Amino acid sequence: MGLALAYRIETHRLAARSGSPATCSRLRSWSSSSSQTGSIGAGEAGGVYYLGDQAPQIVEALEANRSAIEACESREELRQILPIGGARNAVDCALWELEANRSGIAAYRLAGIEVPRPLITTFTLGADDPAKMAEGARRYADARAIKLKLTGELSLDINRVAAVRDARPDVWLGVDANQGFGVGQLDALVAAMGEQRVSLIEQPIARGAKPIWRASRARFRSPRTRACSASRTFWASSAASRWSTSSSTSAGALPRRC
Repeated sequence: MGLALAYRIETHRLAARSGSPATCSRLRSWSSSSSQTGSIGAGEAGGVYYLGDQAPQIVEALEANRSAIEACESREELRQILPIGGARNAVDCALWELEANRSGIAAYRLAGIEVPRPLITTFTLGADDPAKMAEGARRYADARAIKLKLTGELSLDINRVAAVRDARPDVWLGVDANQGFGVGQLDALVAAMGEQRVSLIEQPIARGAKPIWRASRARFRSPRTRACSASRTFWASSAASRWSTSSSTSAGALPRRC
């Protein structure tokens, strides 16, 4: 069997937000003894902007490793070809679908899951005027978990969260600050988020601020608090703060614990 790699960059536009690029890869397999098209697997990835891993870098990595990818025999082998990042994610997803199509076995069965089940995922609201964010939360009528994007403007962010909580008192809430806050703002931020029953504060401070963060987190300790490890992410509740090695809550159970 052989593989042929193709890819393209797509821009997915969200309501009231700017375009978000994603790199989509496609792998086509064929038999050297057959003229048939064979099976196809497709995957996509967005990369991580603050690691310098965006569409141009993903494409560069795919091209630099094209020969090795096209000769790749398995997902395990792919780990030796590409480092962790968007390029490997896109190709890995394509290989999962390709294997499923080749074998006639659903990808979830290949992953060892006997029966698929629905999972709760978070609906994301972009940072905006508090009233607009509250209206957006109301439109997510079926959402059981909502994540709010914040900008690091403390007073405005507090008002944003309060408006959404008032509009949706029933949902699990998390916030993603995208590294927007300073260490000196954490006391007020955690206290305000606790008042609004926010369960997760994601990436509150800049990457590389770990030593300062370690010194700062002692101020938030309580008998119910445990520190999992140094990270950019806080678990917050009205009575305590928690830390997790995770930096994403895009999907999964409510709320994930470390």
